[in-house]
Amino acid sequence: MIECRGRNGWFQLAEAEVTVLLDGTAAISISSKQPYRDMPPIYLSGSLGEMQDLLDDLQAQLNAESAKFTARNLR
Repeated sequence: MIECRGRNGWFQLAEAEVTVLLDGTAAISISSKQPYRDMPPIYLSGSLGEMQDLLDDLQAQLNAESAKFTARNLR
């Protein structure tokens, strides 16, 4: 279970969706099972390059933190 913090508090992730628009803008929508009217609780938008860099950076951070966690717990 992945928990997220949105404009109305904490929620459980139900869907994460990536969309690339015709102008090359990439968007990531993160939402719960609750329907939303106009915008999902968490919405990220930027150029394809910026979004790829963000995701690459987050993946690298997750890998580094995971390695530290594993090393601490193997002692």
